[in-house]
Amino acid sequence: MSEEKKFDPRKRKKLNNPLRLQWVPPFRVVELMGLNREGTYLDVGAGTGYISQAIGTLLNGPIIHALDIEPLMISEMEITLEAAPWIHPQLME
Repeated sequence: MSEEKKFDPRKRKKLNNPLRLQWVPPFRVVELMGLNREGTYLDVGAGTGYISQAIGTLLNGPIIHALDIEPLMISEMEITLEAAPWIHPQLME
């Protein structure tokens, strides 16, 4: 990914804005994609894992591999999503 399109990790708190759950309603994502608790899913470009957490909570904990290219985002997920053991933050290239 080119640097000009990369999200600035210093602005990562913006990703946790509750309005994002109105813009991307978790129940609609679940419905449109046919997600279920038994599935294993990838969230590519997961950022802070905010949307992954909302979807995982709605589905009662499917396995979600939350991938991001920014080590700071992975660290943030490891700290803030400790109570969501179904989310597995992973650094990708």
